[in-house]
Amino acid sequence: MSSKPVVTVGIVVVTGILVAGGWFTWQSLGTGGGGRTLTVVGTSMAPTIQPGEQVRLMEQSPEEIARGDLVAIRFQTRERLMVKRVIARAGDEVYLRDGRVFVNGAPLVMEGWPETRRVNERAWKVLGIQLRNYDNRVPPNNVIVMGDNALRSYDSGDFGMLSLTQIAGRIER
Repeated sequence: MSSKPVVTVGIVVVTGILVAGGWFTWQSLGTGGGGRTLTVVGTSMAPTIQPGEQVRLMEQSPEEIARGDLVAIRFQTRERLMVKRVIARAGDEVYLRDGRVFVNGAPLVMEGWPETRRVNERAWKVLGIQLRNYDNRVPPNNVIVMGDNALRSYDSGDFGMLSLTQIAGRIER
């Protein structure tokens, strides 16, 4: 009996494994520049990121995330990641006055946001309670995130502060 069929089957199996492994890596990492490609669903980050736009999830230590960075966050109760903007980090003073968010005493203004941007005060009920418990300061290992489209965003105003462990990485466009 010849060993050629066994060798041929072995080569086919090994080749299949290598091809499948390469495809999985490409899907996970995306193409060029590292990171995983994500497609944004929803309007909470408009006009900065439009629904259907593809972004890249870059692995980064949560401690390196800065105020203003776009991040992907995860919840145990949701399958999909959410994209939001970090507006405050540990130690920052945050409060809401007349529908305006203030961080460290200054009105919150981010690139692309109008100076007159207002937030629905009712939507900040959960976050407001948390902040009062910490003298309006973000506690260690926490961040506050918001969507750029304040009227269409489910964010920290609704669910409160996030632990740094919930940050999956930084988003690049």
